[in-house]
Amino acid sequence: MELPRLNTHASLISGISPAELLGLYEQYRQELISIKKKVNDPKVLLVEANLIHFVAAFFAAVETGVAIFLGNPNWGAQEWAQVAEDLKPDLIWGDENLWGHFSSVRLPDVATRSGYIHIPTGGSSGKVRFAIHNWRTLSASAQATLSLFGENPLNACNVLPLYHVSGLMPIVRAFISKGHVLFLELKDDLPALEEDVYVLSLVGKQLKDLLGKPEAVSWLRSFRAVFLGGGPTAASLLSEARKQNIPVGLTYGMTETASMVSLSMPDTFLSGNNSLGQQLPGMDLAITNSQGGSLSAGQSGRIQVCSESLFYGYYPQVPEFRDVLKTSDSGFMNKTGDLFVQGRVDTLIISGGEKVAPWEVEAAIMSSGEVSGVHILGQKDSQWGECVVAIYESEFVLSEEKLKIFLKERLAPYKIPKKWIRVPEVPLDEKGKLDKKALEALLS
Repeated sequence: MELPRLNTHASLISGISPAELLGLYEQYRQELISIKKKVNDPKVLLVEANLIHFVAAFFAAVETGVAIFLGNPNWGAQEWAQVAEDLKPDLIWGDENLWGHFSSVRLPDVATRSGYIHIPTGGSSGKVRFAIHNWRTLSASAQATLSLFGENPLNACNVLPLYHVSGLMPIVRAFISKGHVLFLELKDDLPALEEDVYVLSLVGKQLKDLLGKPEAVSWLRSFRAVFLGGGPTAASLLSEARKQNIPVGLTYGMTETASMVSLSMPDTFLSGNNSLGQQLPGMDLAITNSQGGSLSAGQSGRIQVCSESLFYGYYPQVPEFRDVLKTSDSGFMNKTGDLFVQGRVDTLIISGGEKVAPWEVEAAIMSSGEVSGVHILGQKDSQWGECVVAIYESEFVLSEEKLKIFLKERLAPYKIPKKWIRVPEVPLDEKGKLDKKALEALLS
């Protein structure tokens, strides 16, 4: 497997001189060379909020074959405690204060990690886990997408977090295609862009916010494609995007598949098709029943993915090649191969592209001592895909703002409920289990 060398494409980041990027890259590379002389198979935790430093450090680690773990700078103490259950890094880049979370960790030795890229995900449990990838799997994903856009570079405007697969892959695609990446903050003034030169990846909340600003609508029209993923998207939002002639490309993918495995190209979307498109070249999607057998067109079942971009398992498992992934999503494909996702087989909430495990949020709220019962569920939302809702009972006059402050110290922001509903008691059915119909009635 040929590893990337940043000096072959030092103009990767728009607005940053190649000399500046390579200088940072060389600093990180030398630090890795030094630590490899002291530690066998060192593990590096990259929690870097500075985007340029992140890119330089990432490519330095990949080129030198050091195992790298990408971290979210916004994780709270609870998430870091989960990470520390499996990982004790040899080097932390980005925030030296994080060493305190690992000071007392004593973990058994695990198999050699050299050359692997560990990307955080909620997985099927909601607990922070690291999906194991390497340059081969990321390249396979990138090449599959690039094949649909011809031989021209796939330049990207990047507004998503780089520790997230949806923010990392635009960099990989640009690097492989000899394109460049322009980092932006959507809250800032939007720069004028040359027509049909860039692609942009968004989640539904970001698209909704931009469609509410006239100057942003014309800006969105200038892109080759606006990739939209991260969970369910409201039909009303898609209708508005189509009405405004936004070149949306609906996608389906996940951290475990190194981003998208299906894509609806903008012309397909603008023609009125709300599917998540067809499988990318090199991908093999199937709809299966509970026994794993393939289902016919129009039949609903579990979505299965076969691809060279599949991850190797979750750290600290021994990395193992796999050629098939049974996802937690249910859906169907029509006769022409268009994919439609109907929901999740499990109970995870997908809010703004992030996975939220209800049990984790419930435990954090109960630990406050302010409530006597709580249930977390997702409600369809035009901005977030799904909105995290807390239905709770409490004997106190509860200050929701006070509780939110309490949760901010323990949970990432996207896990904190956006809607709170107080009830005399959380409804149970005749078997003593949560009454889902009553909960849905409360939401409506």
